[in-house]
Amino acid sequence: FTVGRELAVYDKTSMLGKGLSHIASCAWSGQVGEADVFACGNILRKLKVEESGSVLKPTTGRVPIPPECSDGTISICVASSANKKGFSVICSFRTKSAGKNKYQINWFQGRNDDISVPAGKSSLKLPEEQEPTVLLADSRDSRAIFL
Repeated sequence: FTVGRELAVYDKTSMLGKGLSHIASCAWSGQVGEADVFACGNILRKLKVEESGSVLKPTTGRVPIPPECSDGTISICVASSANKKGFSVICSFRTKSAGKNKYQINWFQGRNDDISVPAGKSSLKLPEEQEPTVLLADSRDSRAIFL
């Protein structure tokens, strides 16, 4: 892992929502100099890196974070298939729950530049002793996510 010189700057932070806490990128899309970047705060926003990394633009892809998850994002992970334009963004959150479910994991589905809200309730709620601090995607199988 090497950190090099700054290639692009995005200074319209109001487009990214409030409380920006995490940034994640998607696997290489196959075109040199292009990538997808996701920013998470009170909304999940998709941005696109273009022109050999020198331009960072917002896309139409944005979705609000569920209100019960506004106590903070813990981790974010992007899973995509090499041969498809679809992707999943998986986020773990601290919840406002005073009861047994302190953490929640939500799946956001996307295709091209669109992102959809999680269908129904969260797929996974976790108690206090199972904090999901890291989410990892298997690059060989986009269906596999590790906590």
